[in-house]
Amino acid sequence: MELDDQTTYRRFAEICQYAQRALGGDGSRLVTQRELAESLGCAPTMVTRYLHSGADFFSLKSRTIVALARACRLEPGTLFVWIEHGREKAMEYQRCLGASPMASSLDLAEELLSRMREEAKAKVATNGPDYDGLIAFINQERQQGGLFFTRLTESLNAEHALAAALESQLLTDEDWEVLARLLDADLRRFRFPF
Repeated sequence: MELDDQTTYRRFAEICQYAQRALGGDGSRLVTQRELAESLGCAPTMVTRYLHSGADFFSLKSRTIVALARACRLEPGTLFVWIEHGREKAMEYQRCLGASPMASSLDLAEELLSRMREEAKAKVATNGPDYDGLIAFINQERQQGGLFFTRLTESLNAEHALAAALESQLLTDEDWEVLARLLDADLRRFRFPF
């Protein structure tokens, strides 16, 4: 699909605005057009044109593209990907190069949350549930409950989940729910022991 001029102009303006945030430090402050112009080595009127008048990215000199990439804290090729495919694809490209793009606080929070979720999944996969603790708890409840425990197990159709737990087999979410009802307890401490 060939780019129309308006899309090219709009994406070029986005890049310039991104550069203003990147030069502002943590991304929360925009530098002025004059400051951006100084960074790019051009006149402030050129930056105004880049931001508002539909300047053509492809007519820039290579040193201007390199300066703009440096201001954005991105690789020069990332700017071309941005123009051709948009910001999201450009950031994917930048990450593939092994370099992190400048990120807003929201971007950083989302990245941190994603990493925390991945670490939690890895811990579950590595460590798994505390079956020893769960078995000890089940045996304690079974001794205290006696015949009532056996009848409750049957009435809740918990035989399979109970047998799987006592044999330290992989329990499904449904098994955990059935055991929680049977034992009338929050089993998260056994399920996620880390």
